[in-house]
Amino acid sequence: MDMRFDVFVFSDFIKNRRLQEGLTQQEFALRLSEASPKLHGVDNVTLSRWEKDQITPTLRRMVQILDALGEGVMARLLKAKLPMRKTVVNNLQRLCLVSLIYRLKMRMLLGFLI
Repeated sequence: MDMRFDVFVFSDFIKNRRLQEGLTQQEFALRLSEASPKLHGVDNVTLSRWEKDQITPTLRRMVQILDALGEGVMARLLKAKLPMRKTVVNNLQRLCLVSLIYRLKMRMLLGFLI
């Protein structure tokens, strides 16, 4: 796994996770399929392509996989190497800022009521 820049590379993660569990690609694909109805139909061919970084699952599919494996989704996604990573990070930053502003306004409002 490429950790020089603390970057989450999905292909490395999925392969390392499978190897840590001592499973073949077919066994791991079956495990994913059984872990969540949303992952039904994941097969060893798809898994092989993910591991070789020939294809990258959609962001939604990554979330489903990480969730099925019990991984911290938000922390992983913030480090994900994605084609639209900058857009994803910008949107997350905006969402965090809006959330922070909302919480501050609520505190101010509640402070006036107390």
